[in-house]
Amino acid sequence: MLQHLASNWFLLFYTVLALLMMVQGIIWTYNPRPFFHYLSNSASAERRPPLLLKSARYLVLFSTMSLIFAFILRSIIDIVFCLGLVSISFTLLNHLTRWPQLRHAIPEHPGTIIRFLRYMGIFSMSTALVLALLVYRHVAM
Repeated sequence: MLQHLASNWFLLFYTVLALLMMVQGIIWTYNPRPFFHYLSNSASAERRPPLLLKSARYLVLFSTMSLIFAFILRSIIDIVFCLGLVSISFTLLNHLTRWPQLRHAIPEHPGTIIRFLRYMGIFSMSTALVLALLVYRHVAM
């Protein structure tokens, strides 16, 4: 029964995450300026971006739950992917702890930040494709 719950969890989690990452990737690849303005406004207000904080916290929570479920299923692919999600979320949280130093670089280098957001958009879309393959694997099981 626990394996059935874990399998359903991955099916739901991977599907929702793939859709979110595909939409985010398309937006950041073709129009990164609104998010850059959001970062600029957060940098000028001297506060950490609450959207990034909430996203990183939820990503830590859900990826940790997924890691536990991956150990229940004994699936190496899911364990590796969830470890990658945990490491990405901790890296994001680590960068947000250094926000007082990081916030000065945002207005000084807008072209670099926008280019980085475009690369992150492409990364998000490619991760969404990997997630679609993982969903297919769970459906075919």
